[in-house]
Amino acid sequence: MRRPVKAMAAAALLVTVLAGCGTETEASSPSSSSSSGSSSGSPSQDPSQDPSTDPPAGPFDVTEATLTDQPFCDRVDTAQVGAVLGMAPDKVRVTTDQTIGDKYEGPVEEEGLQISDVNMCILGSATKQFTVTVQPVSSRGRVQKTIDDLTAMKEGYGQVCQVKDAPEFGTPGAVAACRGTMGSSRLVAVTTGMVGDAKFYCSAILNVSPKGTDLQGPLVEACEGILEELATT
Repeated sequence: MRRPVKAMAAAALLVTVLAGCGTETEASSPSSSSSSGSSSGSPSQDPSQDPSTDPPAGPFDVTEATLTDQPFCDRVDTAQVGAVLGMAPDKVRVTTDQTIGDKYEGPVEEEGLQISDVNMCILGSATKQFTVTVQPVSSRGRVQKTIDDLTAMKEGYGQVCQVKDAPEFGTPGAVAACRGTMGSSRLVAVTTGMVGDAKFYCSAILNVSPKGTDLQGPLVEACEGILEELATT
């Protein structure tokens, strides 16, 4: 639906994240220089303090992560998006860049303009969409509701979803693979989870897809990369 966190959720439902600088030791004293046979007196570096010997960063830990509360469309890798949607990276376009505080038309016209409480980026084309939203101040209950809504998708909603727990996207966290019913070839894949105080939501929609297309696998891989890009630990 058009509403931020629920924006593509509705579309998905209803079609539907002091490096030890090397320090130099003091120049050797004259006595130490002479005893070592060195006359240059130039400082030497302790190999144990060489930054190049620092251990590599450990694997991403979503339980220690905090998501950005700033707009992020410029940080979404179009190559990752293109791989999911089957588009060349230079053909992927940002179609929506909605930020917290923006006014927008909600799903019910009579309610007037709504105020966004999420940062949202939608990329793709008219028939292929990739959506990422971050709601900086959220709750487990909101995330769980999205998961429950996906689980409840049945034939009458125009699509059926298979939902699995996915702690790599937070707690609670889930991934969903949805397919259109009544002859529709539409595919929808969703990842969502509670990361720190924020709700992360990442989805893709292919309104038309060849039989046998795997959307969930590529989406999960892309969303994991985006989550890490938008998070600090």
